[in-house]
Amino acid sequence: MIDKTSQFFAILTAVGEAKHANAIAMGLDWMFTEMGLGDANGTDPIPDRLQTQLINEWRRAPINQIRVDPANPNTVITEQIIPPEVGGEWIREIGLYDVDGDLVAVANCAPSYKPLLDQGSGKTQVVRMNFIVSSSANIVLKIDPAVVLATREYVDLAISEALAKLDHKQSARVATTAAIALSNLQTIDDVAVVVGDRVLVTAQALPQENGLYVVSAEGWTRAADADNSLEVTPGLFIHVEQGTTNGDSLWQLVTDVPITLGTTGLQFEIIAGGSGVGVGTFRSVTVDALGRVVAGTNPTTLDGYGITDALAVTENLGDVADVVEARNNLGLGTAATADVQVHLHDETPDALMKVGAFGWGGPAYAVSDVDIGGLNAETALYFISNGIGGPGGGIYEGWVRVSAITPGQYAFQEIYGNADHTLHRRALTAGVWGEWESIWDSTNLVKQIYPQDDTPGRVLLTGAYGIGHGGIVLPDGTDLNTITTVGIYRVNTSLNMPAGGQFSPMLVAVSQDTLWQQITSYNSGTTYTRGAVQTPEGYEFSEWVTGWNTSNFDPAAYQAALGFTPVQQGGGAGQASNKVYIGYRPASSDVGLQVDASDFGKIWTESNFDPASIFSLPVGVPFPWPTATPPDKCVLMGGQPFNVEWYPALAAVYPTGMLPDLRGESIRGLDGGRGIDPDYGRPVLSLQLDALQNMTGELRLQDDDSMLLVNTATGVFTATGYMTSDIPAAPRVSTTGNMSVTFNPSAVVRVSPETRMRNVAYNYICRMY
Repeated sequence: MIDKTSQFFAILTAVGEAKHANAIAMGLDWMFTEMGLGDANGTDPIPDRLQTQLINEWRRAPINQIRVDPANPNTVITEQIIPPEVGGEWIREIGLYDVDGDLVAVANCAPSYKPLLDQGSGKTQVVRMNFIVSSSANIVLKIDPAVVLATREYVDLAISEALAKLDHKQSARVATTAAIALSNLQTIDDVAVVVGDRVLVTAQALPQENGLYVVSAEGWTRAADADNSLEVTPGLFIHVEQGTTNGDSLWQLVTDVPITLGTTGLQFEIIAGGSGVGVGTFRSVTVDALGRVVAGTNPTTLDGYGITDALAVTENLGDVADVVEARNNLGLGTAATADVQVHLHDETPDALMKVGAFGWGGPAYAVSDVDIGGLNAETALYFISNGIGGPGGGIYEGWVRVSAITPGQYAFQEIYGNADHTLHRRALTAGVWGEWESIWDSTNLVKQIYPQDDTPGRVLLTGAYGIGHGGIVLPDGTDLNTITTVGIYRVNTSLNMPAGGQFSPMLVAVSQDTLWQQITSYNSGTTYTRGAVQTPEGYEFSEWVTGWNTSNFDPAAYQAALGFTPVQQGGGAGQASNKVYIGYRPASSDVGLQVDASDFGKIWTESNFDPASIFSLPVGVPFPWPTATPPDKCVLMGGQPFNVEWYPALAAVYPTGMLPDLRGESIRGLDGGRGIDPDYGRPVLSLQLDALQNMTGELRLQDDDSMLLVNTATGVFTATGYMTSDIPAAPRVSTTGNMSVTFNPSAVVRVSPETRMRNVAYNYICRMY
């Protein structure tokens, strides 16, 4: 039943899918020829891709047209027209057949009754099928014009397409004067365009983007009559309606090669209309290739008219190319300009110099690509470009002043570089140039601003760093740890100052990252010295060391220097002849012992030997420890993992990276085949569970015919419930015994919830490294 939930659609059949894929792969045309209509026997059909025929086809006729949806290039629209005299049936299913007669597409539709003409309804019905394909490039229509009817829409479209292919296009509102973004609303040639306006785009940076567009609030599209290569051809004409520059003008597409729209660059030129030149009379005009005046001026100078063979009003006879010839032509002889320089570097003897000659009174004489050393024949001022032979040996640019005495033999040069802004000079003596000398000035000779100014390159002043007068006086309370600049200072009452150093001079020396301070007492001459090294946190100072002098050192109180090794034994009174030598050995940096020529090695002292190390345990050996906290380098053995990369020595003993868990455990010596341990074959580090020592006892039973009694119990068994039993049968017998037995190991051994030996609790620890 058809209702509002029903779905109507068209699909390719399996045959159609295969043929479409083959057409794309092989580059072949795929032709549709006929469309079939059916009533599906009154059912509501659902298209099935496996269909090869309609359910109940009542008409099959040629297709009127097939085309691609302009809004979706992958949607194919097929159409058939049913004339008024055909009908009397319902339309519920539609099929599309190709040139081979195969059903290649199928669709369902809302039921539609097509009446016959004699039923009183002259209805011409159009049936369309739209279906989506991955590519529509290979789909074509095979039409028999004798049987195909044309719809009004088809005829209108054909007329529009024919008109679009004409060279003369519908006018555009404006034409661009520069490159624009082909999107959004904007102002072009002083005209604010609106949605739907046609715009001739002529000046894009990528000429293939030029063309005729329709304005949109978003991205612009090419106009319908100029959106494919058949509609945009060489010689295309279009009028432009408005615009300050291009209004009321006619344009032509002058691209003269076959055009592929979007790929070929398009060039438009204005061939009629305004050229941008106002009305008027012009003495000098510019004409374009079409003969239009595109610029006009009224020059007032010779240069404006392009005249080069006449003197301007600001020039005189000295400005002509050949002054001598001009003077002769004018018959001036030697008067007036006879002795004037012909050019600014005219070296004619006794000639009158012009203003600017040799760079004086005017611009410097500009030369390039020269050897500066070759400028030695005439006194002049030059500006050198790309010169060689200057200071530093590289390419040089700057001003050069030359004072020549004997050309090529004796001269003087001064040069000022554009790059280094430094003045250099040198002299030519007997044809040989001396070395360049730089001239000190305020840019390369900078004085100190204050006595402790340590800016690199500055010239020291008298008194700098305390040199040249009484030193730099430090204020009371100055911390001597902050005095880290080279210099001579006067120390008053300061922090970190040695006793006796106040009111005395201090010398500070610095070498890279080390520092040295020395104070000489003003009243005793005693020196106090210390050093420092620079760390990331600042300078780290040593303690002050007092120097010995006659005020604090008496040489008579000390033994005079000996003429032999002071530590020596042997050969003296009551001594053997062997000599014993003790002393420092620089080669091995230790104190050694030698008897005669025999080396007994180095002497151990507290600085190179730790007696405790003799008794230190190897890494990983368990040993008891009496507190809860293990000593340095040790760890409790609680079955925990450890990092084998951090503790390689421990990993060599416990390669699994796990310590044994010795909490509450006892260590037993490995049996090693002795036979004491019942499990004598177990490996080292293996765990042995607890076990109870075997305990024995004995029960002796007796049968008194009426019950079983325990006669005796020994060892871990205890008999209880002693009784006497009489047997009434003749002869009468009386028996005695125990009725129950108790198991109690405590009668034999000490008992506890566990089996253990006598012990004292310690923590087991081991060295980790």
